[in-house]
Amino acid sequence: MNKKGSLFDIIEGMTQFFISLILVLIGGLLIVVVFNSGIFSSGASQEIIATANYEALPKFDFIPVMIFFGFILGTIALAFFLRPSPLFFPINLLFLILVFILSIPIHNAWEAFRNSATGEILTVLNTFTLSNFLMSNLPTIIFIYGIIFLLVLFFVKPTEEVTDSGI
Repeated sequence: MNKKGSLFDIIEGMTQFFISLILVLIGGLLIVVVFNSGIFSSGASQEIIATANYEALPKFDFIPVMIFFGFILGTIALAFFLRPSPLFFPINLLFLILVFILSIPIHNAWEAFRNSATGEILTVLNTFTLSNFLMSNLPTIIFIYGIIFLLVLFFVKPTEEVTDSGI
């Protein structure tokens, strides 16, 4: 994120969410492939690993989601402390439309990936329900988030002036 809290942060958050989601999916896929490969073939160890696999794998879903919501909260917090000119509202609104349009190909790529998944990839994708929901509704979420960002940026201001204490 840059220090100005601009709408470019939405693009950065969206792409980092997509990249982190793909990396976490690769990690989950490796866990499933190693487990299904039969390396751990004894009964006791396979039962312990199966329990850990089914308990731990869904928790990987929260990593990219928390990164995404961290960007949302960070951008809104930065927008809260800015004092932009009202003349920039139409420019920011046009940029929000551009970001919304950019989120559509990422959403379509995710849908194509999800619809063509088979085997272990499908197992991992079915485990990551929260990420599937976010990516399936990414344009809508980005649009709502952008509207909240614009409202905070142009209409909500802090009650006290933040001053530098000089220390």
